[in-house]
Amino acid sequence: MKHKILLFLLLLVSNASFAQMMRVQGQVIDEKKSPLAGALISHPETFEVLGATDDDGHFSILVDKNATLLFSSIGCEDQNVKVRGRQELKVTLASEAIRLNEVQVVAQVKNKVIPEPTDIEVKGNYFHLRTRFRIPNALFKSNTRLIIQPFIYDVTARKRTELIPFVFDGQQYAITQERMYNFNITQDPLHSYVEVQVQRKDGELIPYHDSLYVENPKHDFRADVLMSLENYNTILYTDSFVIARGTVNPLRFFQFNLASSDLTDEQYIPKPALQLRNDKGEMKLTFEPGKSVVNLSDETNNREIGKLRDRLRMIESNPDCQLQAFHIMGTASPEGSHATNVDLSKKRMKSAIDMILNELSHETRQNLSVKSDAQVEDWNAVIRLMEADSLPQAAELRDIVTKFPNNPDGQFFKIRNLSYYRSVIVEKYLTRLRRVEYQFEYSVFRTLHDNEIIDLYRNNPSELTRYEYYRLMEMAKTPEEKYKMCQEALEKYPRFMFAANRLAMMNLEKRQPDYTVLEPFVNQKAPVEVLMNQTVTLLNQQLYTKADSVAALMPVTPQTEEVRSISAILNGQYELGLARAAQEGGLNEVLILLAAKKNQEAYEKSLGLSGDVAVHEYVKAVAANRLDKVMEALLHIENAMDMDPTLREVAQVDGDVLDLLE
Repeated sequence: MKHKILLFLLLLVSNASFAQMMRVQGQVIDEKKSPLAGALISHPETFEVLGATDDDGHFSILVDKNATLLFSSIGCEDQNVKVRGRQELKVTLASEAIRLNEVQVVAQVKNKVIPEPTDIEVKGNYFHLRTRFRIPNALFKSNTRLIIQPFIYDVTARKRTELIPFVFDGQQYAITQERMYNFNITQDPLHSYVEVQVQRKDGELIPYHDSLYVENPKHDFRADVLMSLENYNTILYTDSFVIARGTVNPLRFFQFNLASSDLTDEQYIPKPALQLRNDKGEMKLTFEPGKSVVNLSDETNNREIGKLRDRLRMIESNPDCQLQAFHIMGTASPEGSHATNVDLSKKRMKSAIDMILNELSHETRQNLSVKSDAQVEDWNAVIRLMEADSLPQAAELRDIVTKFPNNPDGQFFKIRNLSYYRSVIVEKYLTRLRRVEYQFEYSVFRTLHDNEIIDLYRNNPSELTRYEYYRLMEMAKTPEEKYKMCQEALEKYPRFMFAANRLAMMNLEKRQPDYTVLEPFVNQKAPVEVLMNQTVTLLNQQLYTKADSVAALMPVTPQTEEVRSISAILNGQYELGLARAAQEGGLNEVLILLAAKKNQEAYEKSLGLSGDVAVHEYVKAVAANRLDKVMEALLHIENAMDMDPTLREVAQVDGDVLDLLE
């Protein structure tokens, strides 16, 4: 018996885990074959609750194949049932034999402890249960305790949540209780809920009010009561009944469409980040035949040397740059002895190196890596140039090279005897092969170009900075690509406010609001766009209380007026939004008036709503029903459900029109 009292007081619902789990489903009924709602299935030794039956007495739990289950329900005898591998069970609980020590008291409790008509009213995310209980006069001098335990049952989620219990102790019970607890009444776990024992008139109403936070206010709810009359060692009488079915919430049809806001203040847009990157530069110098010194009388050479000088000075003067290496390649034409040409190429290279190094500071030269190469172009290079110009003589040169493979000197002696050697080959092509090429490499901290950012994302995304992710977002060609960039940016940089705000905006556009995205950024110093987007997200997720706390952080400006107003309305602060709704008129105004219990005004305004819209007809039914215009309400609710049959499902959980369906 003790465990039943404990279960009654706590109404624990938890999941148990066993080895070799299997799902067991079934139904619990009483001796009259009626389903027992709220029957508990628990472990017979630990009394850990494994599940509970729904309104139809059905249950579904995971248990061990060889488990023993304890089925219990107030007013019924407990029953142990062995599973034995069965997947379906049907359990019948017998009525418990009650010792009616105080028959008169029990009879009066059964007849008079009945709550007044009760409403479950929703304001924001809070459900308010208001009712009154009549206490029979016979209880005042009895040695009994009356426990009334209201709770809200989420029919949609099949979840039961307790409200504050109501406890009334008879005078004799209170005296004996103090003796049993050695005059330390605080040891009684129900002490703080005991109603003051003041003599009242028989049948006087005692008010009761409690509220409950719920995250899904649009679910189907009802209010139930478990009632128990007890003395010191037994339960004299128990009962359970529904005191309210359907939720009074006219704002279920409230319509709003709040736009999201992008961050525009430049302080929140990432600044271009400097990346350490290698870069290259190159130029070409030409030489006169047989000479190793750069021909400074050549305008092209002067321009190239001037560009080189300016570039090197820029690199040396820029603290973000560091000159790293020179790669110098000296090239000679194939005219003359091959050995002589190689030597000439090396001299040209040295001449170029000396000239370049003279342009650099001593500190730069010390840390500079210089690499040099010398080469002599072969006659194949000349042949390719001639072929490119479509000269038929190219074939004759190719025949000579083929006849003297790997013999550059032999090739030269044959080619120089050609009649067009001087006029064509020397003047037009050999001069183009005499050159020195420079390649210098330097590291520089600089902003990457968009193409470099794309390459970095493909090859090494771990090096991307916030700015580069920002550029990727801006360059994204599709919403899906932009969404992906925002997600990845936020994963790498969890405090990246710009990316979080963009992601929250896209979630709203996709109708998949997620308040956790912006939650880390919400504080008094947050930009107004972030606060607005978070408020809109929370409102769309029906987290009205949280939305109101965020809206309170926003400054009062024309930009925030609409968001603040809607948040206030959905949190039960109807007067704050009523003036704005009155300007716009229509359905929303009527709904707010109904929520504010301004029923006559709501009814009058509802008459102006279109009769061709199902929701309008439904709201007219609510307004008329509140003024007891039953026939008119019936006409409107029938019209509404004829136009939109899905509204019947809404009506079945709506406390404002539920009576019209009976």
